[in-house]
Amino acid sequence: MAQGSDIVLHEQVKSSDTQDGEKGEKTYNHEGKETPVNYTRQVVYGLEDVPPWYATIAFGFQQFLASVGSITTVQVIIGIKMCMSFNTVLMGRLISTGFLICGIGTFLQSTFGCRLPIIQGSGGFLVAVITILDLKEPCPIVTPGNATQEELDNADDEWKSRMLEISGAILLASFVQVALGSIGCIGILLRYVGPMTITPTVALTAMKVVPIAVTMCGDHWGISAMTIGLIILTSQYLASFDIPIPAYNSQKRLHIGRAQIFQLFPIIIAIITTWILCVILTVADVFPDDPTNPAYNARTDIKLDDLVATPWLEAPYPGQWGRPYVTVGAFLGVLTGVFASILDSIGDYYACARLCSAPKPPNHAVNRGILIEGIACIFAGAWGTGLGMTSYSDCIGNIGLTKVGSRTVAQVTGVVLIIFAFFAKVGALFSTVPYPIFGGTVLISASMVFAVGLSNLQFIDLNSTRNLLVVGFSISGGFGIPLWLSKYPHAIQTGSSELDSILTICLVNDVFVGGMIGFFLDNTIPGTLEERGMLKWLEAADVNDPTLSSIKGYDLPFGMNYMRGSKLWRYLPFSPTFQGFPWAKDSVIQPKDHVVDNNHVNDWEETKIVDKESNRYKRWIKEAITIRKRGNVHYEQR
Repeated sequence: MAQGSDIVLHEQVKSSDTQDGEKGEKTYNHEGKETPVNYTRQVVYGLEDVPPWYATIAFGFQQFLASVGSITTVQVIIGIKMCMSFNTVLMGRLISTGFLICGIGTFLQSTFGCRLPIIQGSGGFLVAVITILDLKEPCPIVTPGNATQEELDNADDEWKSRMLEISGAILLASFVQVALGSIGCIGILLRYVGPMTITPTVALTAMKVVPIAVTMCGDHWGISAMTIGLIILTSQYLASFDIPIPAYNSQKRLHIGRAQIFQLFPIIIAIITTWILCVILTVADVFPDDPTNPAYNARTDIKLDDLVATPWLEAPYPGQWGRPYVTVGAFLGVLTGVFASILDSIGDYYACARLCSAPKPPNHAVNRGILIEGIACIFAGAWGTGLGMTSYSDCIGNIGLTKVGSRTVAQVTGVVLIIFAFFAKVGALFSTVPYPIFGGTVLISASMVFAVGLSNLQFIDLNSTRNLLVVGFSISGGFGIPLWLSKYPHAIQTGSSELDSILTICLVNDVFVGGMIGFFLDNTIPGTLEERGMLKWLEAADVNDPTLSSIKGYDLPFGMNYMRGSKLWRYLPFSPTFQGFPWAKDSVIQPKDHVVDNNHVNDWEETKIVDKESNRYKRWIKEAITIRKRGNVHYEQR
């Protein structure tokens, strides 16, 4: 094993050793295991890698800085829709509550959920909640600085009513999400999900945050361009430069080490550098002081009054706004947001695993991920964030920029979010970062996620007009239909206001529309498994074992020996030892009985190539792939 520096601990090692008399080149990972020559590690720290403690804290803080803009923006948007914007203290409490639930959700998801380094955000159900609130009367008018007591009372009654109604709907709908993850419905659905469903889902997931990013960038494109330029410069052009830094270990004691700082911390370098520049330009009065000028939002003194008024310590607690209640219309509206959020999260899981150089998440990990998201949504409803919890797509793109895909970093990020939720003053300080800086960060991160979505097309036959139609229409339909409804929000008229609301909420969600179009067309239009990319999709998940993160990375952090010895856990869809339902297989691709008839079954006691597996369906898949490579296999679709 070769070590490059005190921080960059993993790198590929090449050897000129040959095997069987053939000249060639072998590569080895950090554990000394041989990998294919054409295999390239995509990250510095993989899913199961644990960076040094000081680097882990820095990486976690970097992810916090990258996510704080999105969390703050989303909570501000929902606060405005809730009619809370007249009260700065209320808005601050809402943002702190968002930090707390996002931190709890992130820690639970990365530790017990899908176990991928995904930051959970409060953007879940955003479209659904906004659609529900837009059906209500406009917010009461409150005159800033000169409001009467009657105006304040009316405003208080309105925002409390809205918040408690939405919180009740989120609480009830979240139990549905928990049930879907617990009974394995999501895992069964994944049997029919292939590259042409994942591609539009991931791509449109990235595209939906682009308008928000562009709006923030539009306040001052110069600052946003500088942020984007610094991220590209540090993550790409300067990635291989080693920077001397003080280091300490038990062997060398205090010494000067070298680390690729630019590659590991491009986002934190860009945000802090641009933030300091904005402070200097604000003090020098370069930015305009007219609030009607968009460039005014590049100033760093806009929220100084809010910073002073914010208390140092404040603890969000369940029921802080009052007792939630449930209405049928709000529940049905939020329930449609649950299904859209689930589809969104599935796409994020696949994108995150790909960026982390990890295998595709198995069914039990996806089931568990949706289950944990449902639990986090219950917390969101109880504490009152006004929104549910889902994965943040733009933070997934940060993995591709920083090359850090360690779940330990995500856990630290969750802890940082929780801490700052109680230190309200510190959170308010970071809210003074100008929106153009956050806009540039979100924009470039979204582009990474979009590209990851398109990379799944490598598995399908791009010469097939069938595939071109499915991919093209799923993306264009997922973009066009919501765009049309956003211009004509009352176009759907069925005679039932509840049904109109449900259909509108579903069809304005681009991820839901594009994903469902791709899913339906891919599974109904005739096409071979190879044409659809299902064979290569399966092979990429099963054969690419040299990735530094193994499939065992999706196991739970403790209790695995007990689960393997217990028969009960084998029947729980969210358990790592789940063997599948008797009436359903783990994949739509299964070998025919000739595997047994022609004596192609591996001798698991003597084999040294493939580990013995207790799950017979995975064993069948491995045998089928091996036989297919020999050219004497025939597949059928069941």
